[in-house]
Amino acid sequence: MHAKIKPLEIFLFTPCEADVCSAAHKVLVAHLKTVAIHVSTVCSTLQGQEVNIILCDRTQIRKLNRQFRQEDRATDVLSFPLTEPVAGEVWISPGMVKKNAREFGEVFEKELVRVLVHGLLHLGGMDHDRSFRDGDEQTEEMFSLQERVLRDVFSAGA
Repeated sequence: MHAKIKPLEIFLFTPCEADVCSAAHKVLVAHLKTVAIHVSTVCSTLQGQEVNIILCDRTQIRKLNRQFRQEDRATDVLSFPLTEPVAGEVWISPGMVKKNAREFGEVFEKELVRVLVHGLLHLGGMDHDRSFRDGDEQTEEMFSLQERVLRDVFSAGA
């Protein structure tokens, strides 16, 4: 099915020692290959690229959000495009993902993979114009692709 696609390579770093980071690391390791294949299928700009995923605590992601987006609050995921050989970094706060999963009535594992896919799509050049409710075509396309990849990953039995 994906024979012609060279999937992106994902490298996972977990400097955070909290239990939630350890749990997130295990979940992501189980899904990285499938996520890489499906994201590469819908986002050709990431094919054959390398991406670093860094799991961090709420304090670290809040500092990054304040420094790079001028928003003094913790968030679940931030993406930073880089230049070759690494296309970018996706920073994920598993603590925030866990909090959001509870609020959204979602399973932690699925919400974690969702924010990973979300961050990767940003690195692939997609944007939602910093608004989740603006009805913008690109916003809808990004979230539609995000949910499609999520369905494909979990239906693949990864």
